[in-house]
Amino acid sequence: MRILLFGDGLWAANSLLRLNREGWDLLGVIRRVKPKDLSLLEASQSLGLPVFNPPKVNSNDVLAQISKLNPDLVLSIAYDQILRRPLLDMAPRGFVNFHAGKLPFYRGRNIINWAIINGESEIGLTAHYIDEGIDTGDIISQRTLPIGWTDTYGDVLNRVRDAFPDLVAHTVNLIANG
Repeated sequence: MRILLFGDGLWAANSLLRLNREGWDLLGVIRRVKPKDLSLLEASQSLGLPVFNPPKVNSNDVLAQISKLNPDLVLSIAYDQILRRPLLDMAPRGFVNFHAGKLPFYRGRNIINWAIINGESEIGLTAHYIDEGIDTGDIISQRTLPIGWTDTYGDVLNRVRDAFPDLVAHTVNLIANG
């Protein structure tokens, strides 16, 4: 299965490296226009993968580039642009987003902050298909991690970041096996 990854940050980088260790056919990486750190770029370069930073991911030029790559599955981890049709139709196995929140309850951004503010005892990690809405597609897989009453944002973020590669690998295997 040919996989293209959209993303940013250490959680995307570590997930990419995990997929490579498992032997998946990685096609390249689409990064944010203004990435928050260099970890995904460095991971991509270490694997010799092409890296793109398109200002408008749904533009005809980007669609042509992705069409040439011919992905079976596209993964999104901390990507910041809304993906629209016909882009969403370019991968027969779908576009999957990995969300640091328990869907359908925690959609959108700043989920870790809201889970802590709301006194949640756990945070969800969700893999779901991308549709035309925001975090509204069908859920494929979901896990939870504990939030302790003394945990800071950084504590929860690190726990989530460390768990993402397992969720990504598990979800890709689920999709590959039907």
